[in-house]
Amino acid sequence: HYGVKVTCIRPFSGYGEDQDLTYPVPAIARRAALKEDPFEVWGTGRQGRDFVHIDDVLDCTLLAMDKIHDGTAINIGQGRLTSFLEIIELFCSFAGYTPTIKPLIDKPVGVHARYCDMTYVKERLGWEPKISIPEGMRRVYDAAVAKVKGAEGQI
Repeated sequence: HYGVKVTCIRPFSGYGEDQDLTYPVPAIARRAALKEDPFEVWGTGRQGRDFVHIDDVLDCTLLAMDKIHDGTAINIGQGRLTSFLEIIELFCSFAGYTPTIKPLIDKPVGVHARYCDMTYVKERLGWEPKISIPEGMRRVYDAAVAKVKGAEGQI
């Protein structure tokens, strides 16, 4: 009505190597870097999210700002569910060990599954995430290892 261009984005479970180690994905990476065993997971670990690297979130956001001006909302994610057990397995493979998984079923877990439909974004914007879960998680793991080593040097 006033000539203002509006784009609405709904990023799903964003993560990245610059996140503080208190956020879920970097916290799990840190625990793998420290080779925690048993490896505790809140709930069963089967609950999942649509993890998307922050670089992909930014890439899609900028594209949407160029192409969407009517307030249409879009999802930003991988479009697939990844469980916390899968994330733990991936980080532990980077760390080179296979711990015992210890479910903490008395801890809060949130919804069982949260992931998005990327059909509209793929068809209308021609966009798909560029950073795979293994590649993005490797970046987070490497950053967590560097932070752990840096913290050890300050003790």
